[in-house]
Formats: sequence, structure tokens, C-alpha cells
Amino acid sequence: MTAKPRIAIYHLLPPGGAKRAAYEQVRQTSDRFDYDFFTIDLGEADSFQENAGVQDIAELTDRTHRYPLGLSDRLPRQARGVGVRARVLQLERLLAADIDAGNYDALVVHHQQFTQAPTVLLHSATPSMYYAQEPRRASFEYSRRPRPRTANPTLAALQLPVLRSVDAAVRSIDTRATRAADLVLCNSYHSAEALWKCYGVEATVCRLGVDLDHFVPPPASTRRDPVVLAVGALSAFKDPMLTVEALGRVALTSRPELHLIGERVTTGYAEEVQRRADELGVKIERLTNLSDAELVQRYQRAQMTVCTARVEPFGLTPIESLACGTPVVAVREGGYRETVVDGVNGLLVDRDPAALAAAMERILDKSFHRSRKALRANVDPAYGWEQAGDAFAAQLERLLARR
Repeated sequence: MTAKPRIAIYHLLPPGGAKRAAYEQVRQTSDRFDYDFFTIDLGEADSFQENAGVQDIAELTDRTHRYPLGLSDRLPRQARGVGVRARVLQLERLLAADIDAGNYDALVVHHQQFTQAPTVLLHSATPSMYYAQEPRRASFEYSRRPRPRTANPTLAALQLPVLRSVDAAVRSIDTRATRAADLVLCNSYHSAEALWKCYGVEATVCRLGVDLDHFVPPPASTRRDPVVLAVGALSAFKDPMLTVEALGRVALTSRPELHLIGERVTTGYAEEVQRRADELGVKIERLTNLSDAELVQRYQRAQMTVCTARVEPFGLTPIESLACGTPVVAVREGGYRETVVDGVNGLLVDRDPAALAAAMERILDKSFHRSRKALRANVDPAYGWEQAGDAFAAQLERLLARR
């Protein structure tokens, strides 16, 4: 029996779609490749510690190599953030050396939280494949450029050069690491274009998927709740405020509640969204730590799922919703345009509250209506994780063939 190729895989991802993708790519292909998982244990420095085990590749392999952060407890609080980042870069150099010493056939990496493209790519000589969900947006988008977090003009003037210097250093690391990969994959044609514009790399589209055995329509007799779903981080870049503004324009007699599902929250933003919702008479419920079974039930019973993230690179939310037989309203941006077909499985709108409200009303009054079966057919089987796993395996075989 021929031995399976030995693959080292590394990521330092927070909970979310990218971590789910890394998990599923390994789960779907572990019969073809022998995976060892490498990661850094951030410990108390991990903002998402309580969710660290969600979709953890460690569940899929007996060989997980965890590198403890090992920062001194005596480090001043002000310096701890810088210390964490510096230590991660040190450990990635060590981790790369250990991977090379292990004589793996290939190295697969995903994003890490601090530099986007991991510096493992710079230090390892093992043939490497980088799954890039998107470019480091803080480097290339005006709205994410570093800004002082103070209203004091004197302090702001002192902070800005430091922030810009740090940002330039991270941008350089990310760019060099991305370009060092032997093969770059991405999730959509939108992302492939962005990676070319930002880094000058030719990325191969290898789509993400949905678990079609788990995300399923409910029994035909299941009634929909008067609820609109928004799934993702509670932050300005996911823009749930747009949905609040739109719902404020929907007639009270038919206005659904907004259920916000996600783990990550930008400081102060949840309160801002709640205040505006109170002003407009929009009811909000926040839901966290949902199991996949609970998430599926929410999709199945909602009247629609609204997707408003700014220039989302791909977006698992639309295909999860459609797999459960629930229509999608999405802004006409980024990867949404590749999964939501206007007038077929949902509606695409401009980033405008009135346009979004009008689209939601078309679903509420059934002037746009598709059966659960018809909506499901838009993703089954094209967006199944099995198909996505086959595509990922083909690209990994392509990398191995270069040896």
C-alpha cells in the first residue's frame, strides 16, 4: 500500500468562516493526505479563547504540535500586545524549522491573526500552498488605515507616525510572505483579482462549501418565524447597521425582528447598533455560541438572510442559508455576486437602506418567492464540501507534482 503524502498544516485563525474552511479542507481530504497540525497556543492572549476548540483541526489528527506563547506575566499591560506579536513571529520561525526537519511533502498555511500571511512561508523550504481568503485589508483599504484612538490632537500627532510605521512593517511582512508561497489559492474570482492587484500573485480559485448533510431544509410543514438573520461579526465592516436602517423603513405591520448571530464584537459597536434600533423601533436579538444544529434551525425558520458585509471575499452565509431553503438578500459587492443570483435564489441590492428595505419587502409580501427545494438546488451539489474538498485535493496534488 502506497503511503499517503505527509502534509504539515498551520494556521492561527479566530472562529469564523476561514477557520471552518481550514477544518473542512482537512476533514474532506484526510483519506488522501496524512496531516500534522501546527499551531501556537495563545493562552490568555487569545481574545476568542472560549471558542478556540470550534472546528479545531486537532480533532482530525493525532499529531498536533502546539507551541506555547510563553510570555512573562510581568510584561506591562501596555506592552503585552506588542509582545504577543513579536513572540508569534519568533515561534513561526521555530515552527518552520521543525516542519523542514520533519521532511514533510508539503506545507499548507492559512491566515494568522497578526500579519495575515504567516511568516512560516518566509522561513520554510518545504513546498508551500497558501489559502488566502483575501488580502490584508488594513494595508490596502482607506477605511482601515491606522488612525489614533484619541480625540486629543497632541496625542494623535504623536501616535500617528508610530501607527503608520507598525502598519508599514506588517504590510511588508504580509506581502513578502504571500509572494513566498509556491502556490496561492483563494475562495472567489473577486479574491483572485484583489490578490493580483495587491500582491501581484496569480491565485487559483478553489471555492469553499457547505455541509449539505447538515445544512438542510426543514420539513415542509415548518412555518417561518418573523425574523431576518444576519450572521457574522458585529462590526462596522459587516455593517448590520444597514439592515437596522432598512428594517426601520419596513411597515410596522410586517416588520420582522433582526437576529444577529456571531462571536466577534467590535468594542462599542453593539451599543451603537442597539441605540439606532431603539430609535427606529427595530427589535434585535443577539445570539452567540450557537451549535451548528442551532444555527441550522435559525436558518430554516427565518424569513430571509441578509448579507451586508463590505466587499466580502466569498461569504459562507449565503450558501448556508440557501442550503437550508432560505432566500438571501445581499449587497451587490465582492463574492456575494458569485453565489447570489439576482431574481433566482435571492436579491442583490446597492448599499442603500431604501433599496435593501424594498428587497426585503419583496420577500415578505411574496412578490419574490422561491420554494425551499428550488433554493436548495442552487447549492446542491455545486457547493458541497465534498466537491470543495476534491478541488482542494487536486491543487495539493498539483503542488506535490512539482517536487
